[in-house]
Amino acid sequence: MDIYELEEERKGKTDWSVSDRRIMITWVVQKAWDRVKEQREMIAGSFLRAGITIRPDGSQDNLISIKGIENIDFSGWEKAGDITIKSEELVDRLCDEEELSFGPDEEFDEDTLLYALRHLKVPQLQKMATLNRLSAKGKKEELVERLRSY
Repeated sequence: MDIYELEEERKGKTDWSVSDRRIMITWVVQKAWDRVKEQREMIAGSFLRAGITIRPDGSQDNLISIKGIENIDFSGWEKAGDITIKSEELVDRLCDEEELSFGPDEEFDEDTLLYALRHLKVPQLQKMATLNRLSAKGKKEELVERLRSY
């Protein structure tokens, strides 16, 4: 943009309308695209090293290069299953008899408890109620109140 602006200012242009700026952006994008077209091999190599354009059969896995990671081994990827984490699993991690902490030696007051409970989803509240041997039935506010009074 600097080159375009300098050239236009040299011609005496001092005010820039919205239309002028659009023309400048178009000019800049066109110049950038011309530079990209001149460096096709570099871009193709970058895509190859990032693993974007390698063959899906694994025959080019050795070409993948990730900064900071040496000797990447992708063997066995065909046998690996999909990994998914359900929101219930996150609740399990919070409810496995660990103590929740909201700061260094901070007292866990009722306002903090209500805030935390109200920001949970109903399935999470139901799971917490079940783990604490409370009824998991009712609307969200009923679950929050039940857990708060527990």
